[in-house]
This record gives sequence, structure tokens and C-alpha cells, in this order.
Amino acid sequence: LARRTFRVDLRGRTRALGRETLSCSVACRARVCVSRIAVAPLRINLGDCEIQTRKHAAVVVNNLSDLPTTVIVSMHSKVLSTSTPELRLAPHASLPLQLELLP
Repeated sequence: LARRTFRVDLRGRTRALGRETLSCSVACRARVCVSRIAVAPLRINLGDCEIQTRKHAAVVVNNLSDLPTTVIVSMHSKVLSTSTPELRLAPHASLPLQLELLP
């Protein structure tokens, strides 16, 4: 985890007073880290699959980071899909991701 500090400056004008400008500066601190995940198994062999026959497989997605992370699953396939487009993982947690093959 890395500590980061930054400032947020807010400025605005009041309608009632015309040209008077209001400003506020907020000092912020945050702990940030790069999300690291692991997927197991790395390869899935579904074997022979006949046309219009569904085959299912599962992989486990592990969050290796110290902070929660969101994994967005995106596939560009006509035959491979998932019913879970997004996984929210707690720190050092894992969740299964179900995959479906329908050729």
C-alpha cells in the first residue's frame, strides 16, 4: 500500500451576491495499491462438445491485494459466456467464476 496526499479545490459564485467568489480547499489522504488478481486454472479443457450442447466450467479468481477490488469480465465470443459480468472481491478473498460454452 502506498500513501498518497492530494488537495481538492472547490470554487463557486453566489447568485445573491453577484460576483463574490467562494473557495474551499480540502486536504485528502488515501491508501492506494495496484489490484493484483490470480486465476486458476489457467487452462480449461472442455473436451469434445457437440453443436447446441452446453458445457460448463469454473475458474477461481483470487484477489492478491490488500484492498477490495472489482473484476469486470468482458468476452467477445459467440460461444463462450458467463452469467457474472462483475466480481467484487474483498482483500485476499476468492470467488468462483462460472463459464459456459455453447457452440
